[in-house]
Amino acid sequence: MENEKTINELTELTEAIRLNPNDAAAYGNRSDLYADIGDYDNAIKDLSQVIRLDPNDAKAYLIRGDNYYRICRFDLAIEDYNQAIKLDPNNAYIYYNRGTLYYNRGDLENSLKDFNQAIKLDPNNGKFYGNRGNVYDEKGEFDMALEDYNQAIKLDPNNYNNYFNRGFLYYQRGELNLAIEDYNQVIKLDPNEPKNYFRRGLAYNDRGDINLALEDYNQAIKFNPNNAYFYNYRGNLYYDRGDINLAIEDYNLAIKLDPENDEVKKKLEEIKGNKNH
Repeated sequence: MENEKTINELTELTEAIRLNPNDAAAYGNRSDLYADIGDYDNAIKDLSQVIRLDPNDAKAYLIRGDNYYRICRFDLAIEDYNQAIKLDPNNAYIYYNRGTLYYNRGDLENSLKDFNQAIKLDPNNGKFYGNRGNVYDEKGEFDMALEDYNQAIKLDPNNYNNYFNRGFLYYQRGELNLAIEDYNQVIKLDPNEPKNYFRRGLAYNDRGDINLALEDYNQAIKFNPNNAYFYNYRGNLYYDRGDINLAIEDYNLAIKLDPENDEVKKKLEEIKGNKNH
C-alpha cells in the first residue's frame, strides 16, 4: 500500500511538472519521493531543476549535497554544501552535514571546524556534540571527547549512540564499571542490536565476570549468528576457562564465516599442536 501511494504521488507530480515545467515545488517534492525510495540519481536531477529555477535556494543545494553524499560523490557533495553555506551561512545543519562527510573521509581537522561552527550556531543540539566527540576520540583527545559525550547525553538522553560511544571511551580507558553502566543504558534503549551485547560482554570479560560475558556473547550471536567476530571472542572465553572443545567449535564457526581470518587459524593450529604434545 505504501509503495502504491508513492507511485501515485510520483505520477501526480510528474503530471504537474508536465503541465508546468517551471514548478520548482513539484520538482522538490518529487525529489523527496525519489530519495525515499533510494532513487538518488533522479532525486539529484530534480534538485538540479529546482536550482536552475532558483539559483539562490540554499536548501536545494543542501539536499542535493546529501544525495551526492549517499551515492559517494563526495566532491560534488562538498561543492553543494559550500554553495549552501555561501547562501545561508547561519544554517547549523549545513556545517554539520559537511562536517560528517569530512569525518567519514578521515579529514578530522575540517570536520572539527564544521562541528565547532554548527555548535556555535545551535548550542543545544545533542547530535552535534556527539559527533564532535567522535572527532576528538579519533584524535586521541579523550577528555574533550568525554566532555562532548556528556553534553550530548544531557541534551539528548534517549540517543543510544552517545551512551555507546561514551561506553567505548570508558572501556578504552579501563573504566570498566562506567563502561558497563553505559552499555546497560544502550541495551535498554536499543535491545535488538547485537554489537551492544558484544561490547558489554568484552567489558564483563575484562572485569572478570566470565559468566556475564558469556551470556552477552550468546545474546550477540542469537541476534546475529553470521558474525565471525562474535564466535572468535566466545571461543577465546571458552579457551581461557579450559573448555577447549567448545573453543574449537567456535573457532571453526568463525573460520567458516571468515575463511581468511589468520588469527583464528593460528589459534586452531596452536590447540592442535598442544594436543599432539
